[in-house]
Amino acid sequence: VVAFKTGMRLYKDGSGNAVNLTGSGLYGKIRQGSLTGSVVANLSFAMTDLLNGKFKMFLSASATALLPTDKLFFDVELEKGVSVSRIVEGEITIRGEVTY
Repeated sequence: VVAFKTGMRLYKDGSGNAVNLTGSGLYGKIRQGSLTGSVVANLSFAMTDLLNGKFKMFLSASATALLPTDKLFFDVELEKGVSVSRIVEGEITIRGEVTY
């Protein structure tokens, strides 16, 4: 099992300008159901370029290994001051290993 990693970049509402992430926090969860399902993992984040809105989202290899074979849902929230916004959401399909 390998760790899951992806790079992302935020923009202001379609304007094309990068969002300055200084003083911001990113939080995310993976659930078995989109709203009420149990949490199967908490996403981790690394800010790679605060001024240009770049960050990486990842799960360790051990956390990835614990994901159930199922259709899962995730979202990421950006907290800046007293404002919290959902900035990314989606589905993840986890399939069992085919080749042993």
